[in-house]
Order: sequence, then structure tokens, then C-alpha cells
Amino acid sequence: MNIQVITVQEDIPGDTPDNDSNQEEDGPDYQVYIDLSIKKGEINGGAGYVIHSKDGSTIEGRKAAGVLCSAFKAEAVALYSALA
Repeated sequence: MNIQVITVQEDIPGDTPDNDSNQEEDGPDYQVYIDLSIKKGEINGGAGYVIHSKDGSTIEGRKAAGVLCSAFKAEAVALYSALA
């Protein structure tokens, strides 16, 4: 299984969730996009993810990352939630 994880802040030329790049035969089986939101840098963190599979299906989710959390923790929650 080949999984590509992409944070929303990364700039990947020509590779967006709306194009057909995930349909390439040699591309990843799954593309996981993660993002986070934290107020004032450390409170009320939230995390979200979108998973695109080679067969064209999409899974989306979001989860609270904690009242007190760092950006790292919010990203970890997003990734863990997507892969769980």
C-alpha cells in the first residue's frame, strides 16, 4: 500500500484534490490531505483530513485536538484520525 500525506501548507505543483492525478497507475493508492486550526497559537485546536483513493472515493473527517494544544499536536491528531 502506497500512501502520500500532504499538509495543506505544502505547495505541490499540479497536484490538487480536484484533478485526476490520483488516478495514475504508478501514483499513490491514497492521498491524505491534513489541515489544522488553532486560535491564538495554542487554544481550541481542531484537525481535519480528506482522503482520496485511486478508485475515486473520498473520505473526510474532523476532530477536536484539545483545548490546549500545539500545532504539532493538531497535525498529529489529523494524521492519526485519517489513518485510524
